[in-house]
Amino acid sequence: MRKGNHAANNRQQILIVALLLVSVILLTIALWPSASSEPLGWVAVNSQVEQTLAVLEQKEETKKPSAAENDKSSIVVEADKKSSQLKEGTQDEQKNGQQPQQAQQPRQTDGKLNINQATAEQLDALPGIGEVKARTIVEDREKNGAFRTVDDLRRVKGIGPKLLEKLKSSIVALP
Repeated sequence: MRKGNHAANNRQQILIVALLLVSVILLTIALWPSASSEPLGWVAVNSQVEQTLAVLEQKEETKKPSAAENDKSSIVVEADKKSSQLKEGTQDEQKNGQQPQQAQQPRQTDGKLNINQATAEQLDALPGIGEVKARTIVEDREKNGAFRTVDDLRRVKGIGPKLLEKLKSSIVALP
């Protein structure tokens, strides 16, 4: 009986080893990275999408003016409107025999707003300047006198070097 038992045990051990080998082989095949990491039928399009987006972005940049140019043009248009309104008012006064009043009109240089004569509403139109900062600029100008340079705006609370850099292309400090 011992020989029969021994033979049965050997068969079981061989069977167990064979099953373990088959399991290891199947796991290796399942987990082994394939030549292409994408499933069958899938195509990598990342580079094509990036190229197309780059072309579209370039087209958009050439079509649209920059935000700074938009801000400058809106300031110039607003100043031109006020200028024409002031001229019309002066002409009406002259027709009625009255002396025209000296208009406090902000002077513009190359489309830049003169911060020494601008109203709070005009300053509010500048990038990064809201209603409160615009009023603060006007109050500072009235309290401390005209700004000698654009950099003098740093004395106004809430205007730091970054905001000042952003504003420099849109403003000028004239007497």
